[in-house]
Amino acid sequence: SVVGLFASTYNLNFSNLHIKNIVLENPNIVGKDFVGGIVGYINGTTYERCLNISNISIHGGKIKGNNHVGGIIGYLRAGSYLENYYVGGERHLIDNLYNDATIEANNYAGGIIGFATNITGYKEGNSIFQITNILNKGKIVSNNYASGLIGKIKTAENNYISIYNAMNTGKVEGQTCTAGITCKLEDSSVGELRLANIYYLEQLGINLNNSYIKT
Repeated sequence: SVVGLFASTYNLNFSNLHIKNIVLENPNIVGKDFVGGIVGYINGTTYERCLNISNISIHGGKIKGNNHVGGIIGYLRAGSYLENYYVGGERHLIDNLYNDATIEANNYAGGIIGFATNITGYKEGNSIFQITNILNKGKIVSNNYASGLIGKIKTAENNYISIYNAMNTGKVEGQTCTAGITCKLEDSSVGELRLANIYYLEQLGINLNNSYIKT
Protein backbone atom coordinates (compact mmCIF):
# COMPACT_ATOMS: atom_id res chain seq x y z
CA SER A 1 0.00 0.00 0.00
CA VAL A 2 1.25 3.48 -0.91
CA VAL A 3 0.46 5.94 1.89
CA GLY A 4 0.86 9.69 2.36
CA LEU A 5 -1.12 12.92 2.36
CA PHE A 6 -0.77 12.42 -1.41
CA ALA A 7 -0.29 8.68 -1.85
CA SER A 8 1.44 8.56 -5.25
CA THR A 9 2.18 10.65 -8.35
CA TYR A 10 3.06 7.61 -10.45
CA ASN A 11 0.12 7.65 -12.87
CA LEU A 12 -0.38 11.41 -13.02
CA ASN A 13 0.13 13.20 -16.33
CA PHE A 14 1.78 16.45 -15.24
CA SER A 15 4.25 18.94 -16.64
CA ASN A 16 5.24 20.43 -13.28
CA LEU A 17 4.55 18.96 -9.85
CA HIS A 18 4.33 21.51 -7.03
CA ILE A 19 3.82 20.40 -3.43
CA LYS A 20 4.70 23.17 -1.02
CA ASN A 21 3.76 25.26 2.01
CA ILE A 22 2.38 22.38 4.13
CA VAL A 23 2.54 21.81 7.89
CA LEU A 24 1.41 18.56 9.54
CA GLU A 25 0.91 18.42 13.30
CA ASN A 26 1.21 15.08 15.13
CA PRO A 27 0.39 12.78 12.19
CA ASN A 28 -0.15 9.07 12.78
CA ILE A 29 0.54 7.49 9.39
CA VAL A 30 0.80 3.71 9.01
CA GLY A 31 1.23 1.74 5.78
CA LYS A 32 3.17 -1.10 4.21
CA ASP A 33 5.47 0.05 1.38
CA PHE A 34 6.19 3.58 0.11
CA VAL A 35 5.01 5.57 3.13
CA GLY A 36 5.63 9.29 3.57
CA GLY A 37 4.25 12.11 5.65
CA ILE A 38 3.42 14.03 2.47
CA VAL A 39 3.91 11.68 -0.51
CA GLY A 40 4.39 7.92 -0.50
CA TYR A 41 5.80 7.58 -4.04
CA ILE A 42 7.03 10.18 -6.53
CA ASN A 43 8.05 9.17 -10.04
CA GLY A 44 9.48 11.94 -12.24
CA THR A 45 10.68 10.28 -15.42
CA THR A 46 11.89 13.11 -17.66
CA TYR A 47 13.03 16.72 -17.44
CA GLU A 48 9.59 17.79 -18.61
CA ARG A 49 8.31 16.69 -15.24
CA CYS A 50 9.87 19.26 -12.92
CA LEU A 51 9.48 18.78 -9.19
CA ASN A 52 8.98 21.53 -6.64
CA ILE A 53 8.77 20.06 -3.16
CA SER A 54 9.41 22.88 -0.71
CA ASN A 55 8.52 24.58 2.56
CA ILE A 56 7.14 21.50 4.32
CA SER A 57 7.23 20.72 8.04
CA ILE A 58 6.20 17.64 10.01
CA HIS A 59 5.83 18.27 13.76
CA GLY A 60 5.52 15.32 16.12
CA GLY A 61 3.67 12.06 15.58
CA LYS A 62 4.80 8.83 13.93
CA ILE A 63 5.20 7.57 10.36
CA LYS A 64 5.50 3.80 10.08
CA GLY A 65 5.74 1.19 7.33
CA ASN A 66 7.65 -1.80 6.03
CA ASN A 67 9.75 -0.56 3.07
CA HIS A 68 10.72 2.96 1.91
CA VAL A 69 9.46 5.18 4.71
CA GLY A 70 10.29 8.89 5.02
CA GLY A 71 9.18 11.88 7.03
CA ILE A 72 8.30 13.80 3.86
CA ILE A 73 8.61 11.30 0.95
CA GLY A 74 8.72 7.51 1.07
CA TYR A 75 10.27 6.86 -2.38
CA LEU A 76 11.54 9.53 -4.76
CA ARG A 77 12.62 8.88 -8.34
CA ALA A 78 13.69 12.19 -9.85
CA GLY A 79 13.88 12.91 -13.55
CA SER A 80 16.81 14.45 -15.38
CA TYR A 81 17.01 18.20 -14.93
CA LEU A 82 19.39 20.05 -17.26
CA GLU A 83 21.21 23.07 -15.84
CA ASN A 84 20.13 26.26 -17.59
CA TYR A 85 17.16 24.40 -19.09
CA TYR A 86 13.70 25.63 -18.11
CA VAL A 87 10.27 24.13 -18.62
CA GLY A 88 7.67 26.84 -18.14
CA GLY A 89 10.18 28.71 -16.00
CA GLU A 90 10.54 25.80 -13.55
CA ARG A 91 13.41 23.66 -12.31
CA HIS A 92 13.68 20.71 -9.94
CA LEU A 93 13.57 22.02 -6.38
CA ILE A 94 13.64 19.92 -3.21
CA ASP A 95 14.11 22.56 -0.56
CA ASN A 96 13.35 23.63 3.00
CA LEU A 97 12.01 20.38 4.48
CA TYR A 98 11.73 19.66 8.21
CA ASN A 99 10.73 16.60 10.23
CA ASP A 100 10.65 15.71 13.89
CA ALA A 101 8.18 12.80 13.71
CA THR A 102 9.41 9.32 14.61
CA ILE A 103 10.08 7.19 11.51
CA GLU A 104 9.88 3.39 11.72
CA ALA A 105 10.49 0.82 8.96
CA ASN A 106 11.93 -2.59 8.25
CA ASN A 107 13.90 -1.43 5.19
CA TYR A 108 14.96 2.09 4.11
CA ALA A 109 13.94 4.72 6.66
CA GLY A 110 14.92 8.37 6.48
CA GLY A 111 13.93 11.49 8.35
CA ILE A 112 13.21 13.28 5.07
CA ILE A 113 13.20 10.62 2.30
CA GLY A 114 13.16 6.83 2.64
CA PHE A 115 14.85 6.07 -0.70
CA ALA A 116 16.00 8.49 -3.43
CA THR A 117 17.15 7.79 -6.97
CA ASN A 118 17.31 9.48 -10.38
CA ILE A 119 17.39 8.59 -14.08
CA THR A 120 20.24 8.71 -16.57
CA GLY A 121 21.14 12.26 -17.60
CA TYR A 122 21.34 13.54 -21.16
CA LYS A 123 24.86 14.95 -21.05
CA GLU A 124 27.74 14.34 -18.69
CA GLY A 125 28.14 17.08 -16.11
CA ASN A 126 24.92 18.84 -17.07
CA SER A 127 22.23 17.00 -15.13
CA ILE A 128 21.57 17.56 -11.46
CA PHE A 129 19.11 16.56 -8.75
CA GLN A 130 19.61 18.95 -5.83
CA ILE A 131 18.28 18.70 -2.29
CA THR A 132 18.86 21.74 -0.06
CA ASN A 133 18.03 23.08 3.39
CA ILE A 134 16.73 19.94 5.06
CA LEU A 135 16.59 19.21 8.80
CA ASN A 136 15.55 16.14 10.76
CA LYS A 137 15.15 15.99 14.54
CA GLY A 138 12.97 12.87 14.68
CA LYS A 139 14.05 9.40 15.80
CA ILE A 140 14.71 6.94 12.95
CA VAL A 141 14.37 3.19 13.46
CA SER A 142 14.86 0.49 10.80
CA ASN A 143 16.31 -3.00 10.68
CA ASN A 144 18.00 -2.24 7.35
CA TYR A 145 19.24 1.21 6.26
CA ALA A 146 18.25 3.79 8.84
CA SER A 147 19.46 7.32 8.15
CA GLY A 148 18.80 10.73 9.60
CA LEU A 149 17.98 12.34 6.25
CA ILE A 150 17.78 9.82 3.35
CA GLY A 151 17.63 6.10 4.07
CA LYS A 152 19.43 5.03 0.89
CA ILE A 153 20.49 6.65 -2.40
CA LYS A 154 21.05 5.25 -5.89
CA THR A 155 22.65 7.52 -8.50
CA ALA A 156 22.36 7.24 -12.29
CA GLU A 157 24.84 7.93 -15.08
CA ASN A 158 25.40 11.59 -16.09
CA ASN A 159 23.03 12.77 -13.38
CA TYR A 160 24.54 13.60 -10.03
CA ILE A 161 22.67 14.11 -6.77
CA SER A 162 23.71 16.93 -4.48
CA ILE A 163 22.77 17.55 -0.85
CA TYR A 164 23.54 21.04 0.49
CA ASN A 165 22.81 22.65 3.84
CA ALA A 166 21.50 19.56 5.62
CA MET A 167 21.39 18.60 9.28
CA ASN A 168 20.32 15.64 11.40
CA THR A 169 20.10 15.75 15.18
CA GLY A 170 17.71 12.81 15.59
CA LYS A 171 18.72 9.46 17.03
CA VAL A 172 19.19 6.70 14.44
CA GLU A 173 18.78 3.00 15.28
CA GLY A 174 19.28 0.05 12.93
CA GLN A 175 21.29 -3.06 12.11
CA THR A 176 22.53 -3.22 8.50
CA CYS A 177 23.37 0.49 8.40
CA THR A 178 22.83 3.52 10.59
CA ALA A 179 23.94 6.95 9.38
CA GLY A 180 23.41 10.54 10.34
CA ILE A 181 22.92 11.62 6.72
CA THR A 182 22.57 8.60 4.40
CA CYS A 183 23.89 5.07 4.11
CA LYS A 184 26.47 3.99 1.54
CA LEU A 185 25.30 4.40 -2.05
CA GLU A 186 23.43 1.51 -3.63
CA ASP A 187 25.97 -0.88 -5.21
CA SER A 188 24.58 -0.30 -8.71
CA SER A 189 25.10 3.50 -8.49
CA VAL A 190 27.14 5.05 -11.31
CA GLY A 191 26.60 8.79 -10.71
CA GLU A 192 28.10 11.14 -8.16
CA LEU A 193 26.71 12.14 -4.80
CA ARG A 194 27.93 15.64 -3.86
CA LEU A 195 27.77 16.95 -0.31
CA ALA A 196 28.32 20.41 1.19
CA ASN A 197 27.48 22.00 4.55
CA ILE A 198 26.42 18.73 6.16
CA TYR A 199 25.99 18.42 9.92
CA TYR A 200 25.06 15.47 12.11
CA LEU A 201 25.35 14.17 15.66
CA GLU A 202 26.49 10.79 17.00
CA GLN A 203 26.32 8.55 13.91
CA LEU A 204 28.73 8.48 10.98
CA GLY A 205 27.33 10.82 8.32
CA ILE A 206 28.08 8.65 5.30
CA ASN A 207 30.52 6.04 4.03
CA LEU A 208 32.98 8.26 2.15
CA ASN A 209 34.96 5.33 0.74
CA ASN A 210 32.56 5.12 -2.20
CA SER A 211 34.35 6.46 -5.30
CA TYR A 212 31.29 8.32 -6.57
CA ILE A 213 30.94 10.53 -3.51
CA LYS A 214 32.42 14.02 -3.77
CA THR A 215 32.70 16.54 -0.95
